[in-house]
Formats: sequence, structure tokens, C-alpha cells
Amino acid sequence: MLGIRRHQGSAIDLWQGDLKKFVCDVSVAFFPAGTAPPGLPAAASLPAGEAMIFPGKDFFCPSDHLLAVAYSPLVDINDRGKLGTVLGSYSNALAFAAGLEVRHIAMAVPQSEALGDLYGSLAMVALKSFLDEAAARGANGGRLPVVPKRITLVLDSLAVYDCFQAQLFATFPDIF
Repeated sequence: MLGIRRHQGSAIDLWQGDLKKFVCDVSVAFFPAGTAPPGLPAAASLPAGEAMIFPGKDFFCPSDHLLAVAYSPLVDINDRGKLGTVLGSYSNALAFAAGLEVRHIAMAVPQSEALGDLYGSLAMVALKSFLDEAAARGANGGRLPVVPKRITLVLDSLAVYDCFQAQLFATFPDIF
């Protein structure tokens, strides 16, 4: 990890490795809709954008909670019809995790060597929109939603992680 960025009161960082080895309050794992993530057959029927929560310790995860989120996988970079579904999956996962009122969430970003850091770019767009919307709601006198104090984006692939660092710094210029 080269640095933590701060945006709207939350710290945002990257971690390269296995989500199941990362300690936080809620681990968010994405899987293609219509398939079951390993060990979670109950999640196989989830439509894209929907999520289920499980006790993390029951699935060999060091987190208190494991949030499994279905998404529509992109076939190629021109698969624009599914971009909104992927963004919606990220947004729903963030809202669900924030609703648990936890301090630290870790989101495993789906990856594809062929698509490079496209999934990561979408994750950052969704994260920035989520934090900006929460701050705007509070600034306009609305009920301030609970926002995690730290959000870690977890990437398995070192190649995608390297590409992703520059995008992280560009998307979140560390403004308080």
C-alpha cells in the first residue's frame, strides 16, 4: 500500500492480496450473478446488484461479516449495457455495509486481465458518488447516513493493482 487517501471523512486505501486474509468489520465479495461463490450455495439465486450477508467467521474470513454481492460480469470493454449493473452492485454493497454501522469495510474488486482496471475504475466511481452523496445529504440538513471511516479496495492481481494506484490518487486527491 503506497498511501491512504481521504475523502468526505473516510480513509480509502488499496490492498493487494486475498480478501479472506484481510481483517476488517465487513468483507464484501463480488461474484457473477447466477453462480455460487465457493462455500455460499445460498447466494447462487441472487440477481445482479443484490446481496446476502453471512457471519464471516463461518466462512474462514477474519471479518465479523461477509457480504456476498452478485454482479453482471462484463464480457469486454464495449459491454456498456452492463456498466450500470456493475455500478449498482458496488453502490448497493456500500449502502448495505454502511447500514451495518461498521467502521471498516474491505471490498474485493472483481478483476479481469483482459479488461485491466475497468472494474476498479467503476468501483472508485461508485465509492466517490456514495461518499459525496452522503456528505451532500448531511450538508443539506438531511439525516446524515453512517459512512465507514475506512474503506479498503482489495485486488488479487498485482498487475491490476499497479494500474489502479494511479487512478486512486487521481480520483481521490486527498481533500478533507
